[in-house]
Amino acid sequence: MPRRSPIFAGMERHDADWAQRRVMVLVAGLVDEAWMTMEPNLDGLSDAEYHWEPAPGCWGVRRRGEIQAPDCWGRGDWAVETCLDGRVSPTMTTIGWRLMHAYDCTNDFTSRAFGHGGVDWNDIVVPGTASAAVELMTAAVARLRDLLDTSTDDVLLGVGGVDDARARWLLLDKALLESIHHCAEIGVLRALYRATA
Repeated sequence: MPRRSPIFAGMERHDADWAQRRVMVLVAGLVDEAWMTMEPNLDGLSDAEYHWEPAPGCWGVRRRGEIQAPDCWGRGDWAVETCLDGRVSPTMTTIGWRLMHAYDCTNDFTSRAFGHGGVDWNDIVVPGTASAAVELMTAAVARLRDLLDTSTDDVLLGVGGVDDARARWLLLDKALLESIHHCAEIGVLRALYRATA
């Protein structure tokens, strides 16, 4: 995703447009700033880092026949480990797990926030390579940024949909939080990998 202009670029919009798009413009600025922190944490991510298990009992992205967790999600040869009823927790999760979780949440909550309905995580073809996972995440952030460029604030006044009664602005908040905090964690884990692996 190309870097966008600084946070308040676009504020030269006509006053009437600003009245209808203040939240969109401000959140777009936040996404621009966040991406400048997130992108270096993902840039050049290797397959070794993507699958690295920093502790025994990690959940990660594994081939479907090698799943070690009680459950998994995703479509295709690879899946993301989980426990649907919450009775089991991992000791830790891998970079791949965090990246796919960031992607799933960003993609799903963005879709809900802009009134397009939820995205089933079992419809996601889970990539087994770091580069393909980074491409997915980059596309999810680019989609969010494009929706912010083309929507008005009114879209956030509704609720998520039939299966989600949360206010859409809260869903947008969730999309941002998941992408920012998991990509920050990835940066820390990559530093740990370089120091120890």
